Amino acid sequence: MKVRFFIYSFLLIIILLFDYDYCCGQWVRTTGTIPGGILSLTSNGSYIFAGSFYNGVYRSTNNCATWVQTSLNALDVYGLASGGGTIFAGTDTCVFMSTDNGQSWKVPYIQYGSGTARCFAISGTYVYAGDDNGVDRSTNNGVNWISSTYHINARAVAANGQYVFVGDQNTNLSRSTNYGLNWSQTSFSEPYYIGSMAINGTTFLPVPGVRVFIVRQTMD
Repeated sequence: MKVRFFIYSFLLIIILLFDYDYCCGQWVRTTGTIPGGILSLTSNGSYIFAGSFYNGVYRSTNNCATWVQTSLNALDVYGLASGGGTIFAGTDTCVFMSTDNGQSWKVPYIQYGSGTARCFAISGTYVYAGDDNGVDRSTNNGVNWISSTYHINARAVAANGQYVFVGDQNTNLSRSTNYGLNWSQTSFSEPYYIGSMAINGTTFLPVPGVRVFIVRQTMD
């Protein structure tokens, strides 16, 4: 009986160690450094971009071993996103766009709205930018922008098809089912603002700002 117990215990330990390594893997600190600290990250193919305090956007082409400052500099870059070959960078003044992996940057033809752009969500050619005054959206991958009917300070935004979610600094979570045209507040209730969000298939995952757990719910 004791032998069987020890065998089962040994097998359980092996399984737990295997599951831990499989689920958690290993983390390795990168060798490249960015002055001022990192505010945001995104990637486009083999290119990795980092938005920094005061120093704009840096780019790495060797998996973060080294970083090179792009021509977008001397600005705080709070949000970064990549979609359709375009890199979007959110600053205190406006949204900048790059279509050549950070070699050059420009502003949209119809200027993005006011407020610090803190977060982005991209679904197809639809781009959503959350700022201090709400959510602005583009239906043509950032060429033109219009203000949506959501006018509350946005801290996180996520999108999948016609579904768009936005969390504000007052712990509210709102949803649009028609590409950001109309919004309604959901029943989601947490005592903390939503710091980040993600969508995996039909599952929506909001992460409260000072919690370590994830709240899961379906989009429908």
